[in-house]
Amino acid sequence: MSERVVVGAPELTRLHTLLDESGELLGLPSSVLTLQGHECVSVGETRICSEFHRKHSVSGRECRKCMAKVGTYASSRSSLVYLCPHHLWRIAIPVTIGRQHVATLLGPPFFRSENEQKSGYFLSLAQRYGYPVRDYDDALTEIPIFSEGEVEEVRKKYVVLGHFLSHNLTYLHRSAIEARERKNVEERLRRLENNLRSIFEHAGTAMAMVREDGSLIHANTRFGELLGEERAHLVGRRWTSIFKPDQQYVLDEFNQCRKGGTVSPSDGCEAVIRRADSEEVDVLMTVGMISERPLYLLSLVDLRRQ
Repeated sequence: MSERVVVGAPELTRLHTLLDESGELLGLPSSVLTLQGHECVSVGETRICSEFHRKHSVSGRECRKCMAKVGTYASSRSSLVYLCPHHLWRIAIPVTIGRQHVATLLGPPFFRSENEQKSGYFLSLAQRYGYPVRDYDDALTEIPIFSEGEVEEVRKKYVVLGHFLSHNLTYLHRSAIEARERKNVEERLRRLENNLRSIFEHAGTAMAMVREDGSLIHANTRFGELLGEERAHLVGRRWTSIFKPDQQYVLDEFNQCRKGGTVSPSDGCEAVIRRADSEEVDVLMTVGMISERPLYLLSLVDLRRQ
């Protein structure tokens, strides 16, 4: 079973804008129904529907029942021309996200002949539901009459509009999913970074992060204690400056890690650092690359405590 697609509020807001712009351009007033028949977006609603048929409690119930069925009928078709419960013709077009039907584009009502408009049915309808007859009759005259050829032309226009809405809604939906996924990934990375920072800071070993250019960008508390300096004073310094001069093998160890992208041997290599008070301390140094970024982890173990 395919995953249910839910159209979100930002997408509906954009859909309303698209309907408004395209309706004005093409002269196509329309509305969009959910699959349950609820009107979620409407532009240019016809007065016969908004002020009479849907407004009355009984006739409105018939409208809602019909609209709930329209989505089911339209889902298996590229378009649907149907007669509503109040004897008005309408065009329905499925709106999709990808291939999944998520809503239905509904065109305004029309007549297919003058005889339909002047039928005594509407007078009896007004009397049955208590519509003001004169006002209701005026609203009926606003309903256009289309010949068979005109019905086909209008249907084609709504098919194009339906495809246009489907394309844009698919794009908006994918963009929304990608944005949510990015947010989730960023949140996971943030939690991971916080965890790593906590582990880094509270590690029992003196550790520091080194850039590709060899400058120190972060050091934990033990690193500062080992060197007898405030950590803030270490940031920005060349990492080689903490070692006793003429220890080329220390630099070779770093270059080997940088070129190979591998962690140095688990036993590391011995070196001599010079503390802020000029005391020289023998340490065991290891260098490792952090992920695939040009950052390196420098670890120093004080051999005096071994």
